[in-house]
Amino acid sequence: MNEIALVIGEDHYNTLGLVRSLGEGNLPVHLIVKSNNSKSFVSKSKYIFKYWVKSDINEIVELLNGEYFVDRKVIVFCSSDQIVNELDRFRGVLIHDIVLPKISMKLGGFDNLTNKTFVTTLADEHGITVPQSWRVSREELESFEKNILNNISFKCIVKPAKSEFGVKDDIRICCNQEEISKELRDLFTRMDVVQVQEFIDKDIEINLLGAALNNGDVIIPGIMYKLKHNKNHYEFYSEIREIDNSKRELVNLISSFVKKIEYQGLFGVELMVVRNKFYFLEINLRNDANSYSITNGGVNLPLIYFISCVNGNITKQNLVLRNKCNYVNEIAYFKYLFETKFEFFEFFKIILKADCFMYFNKKDIKPFIYKYLKFF
Repeated sequence: MNEIALVIGEDHYNTLGLVRSLGEGNLPVHLIVKSNNSKSFVSKSKYIFKYWVKSDINEIVELLNGEYFVDRKVIVFCSSDQIVNELDRFRGVLIHDIVLPKISMKLGGFDNLTNKTFVTTLADEHGITVPQSWRVSREELESFEKNILNNISFKCIVKPAKSEFGVKDDIRICCNQEEISKELRDLFTRMDVVQVQEFIDKDIEINLLGAALNNGDVIIPGIMYKLKHNKNHYEFYSEIREIDNSKRELVNLISSFVKKIEYQGLFGVELMVVRNKFYFLEINLRNDANSYSITNGGVNLPLIYFISCVNGNITKQNLVLRNKCNYVNEIAYFKYLFETKFEFFEFFKIILKADCFMYFNKKDIKPFIYKYLKFF
């Protein structure tokens, strides 16, 4: 039986990072792009062996049940919450050997565990500090405003309760009750349920990127420190560092939480740090958009997960970061430069320090050219 690495996702930098990680692991990458546009910049990667563009989940499932995947073991990598949830709902109708991410059905499966409020409650019960938050449905809005909102005297974040129904631009910081009501009403024009969360004035935000393997092991090789953001909350400069002693207890706590929910797959956990206290924000139960930075640092999490699904032989030297990695989202950075006073020295300092970029990659240049320069 042939094993296949199959990436499924939108035409997005998250999908591109997955393709590059698997390709650098010498795997011929298969790709399904979910899009209504037949032109895909991710498909221009030199690591793509074969790709398809499909407009919806029904077309994707039809392809997965087709002749091409007969007698093959297909390890699926998802690059968005929506894809994870949709594939999970169709899990029972897939007829070939398709390996999807897994999670505890006792806790309600991916539908529940991609619900931010539900996961925050689980994290709190597990001993992880969480900001105070409320889940508000459209039908509950008046009751929330009458019984709860009047007692909120601090800044809050208003955001989609499920990641699959929103983007980062839907995250709103509100300074008072009037702003909370206004943003709730705006979001309710596009979604049914919203989360209101206490705003934490953080010192820094960190991201724990990892993989939960089918033998029960959880690998978290390093920590991403998000050092600079633009006004839309997109980080544009981050550092990947080894886990120091002050974070070891946190990493062990997150690892045990991932085991508790019986998850298998790639993940990322976002936390805020305030005076050495860690606040849980969310867990992404799929490949994190920043995971290629860990690959650049010497630990290829998608490849490790693929190997664990095929034969389970993971060597320890593949689990340790070789070096610190400076990671730049160059598009978010350019947007930041337009928003602020351009500082020539700062620009070159960040660009020259970068070990890798979100889009640009001299080993795989065509996706960057196709998306932004349109030379071919």
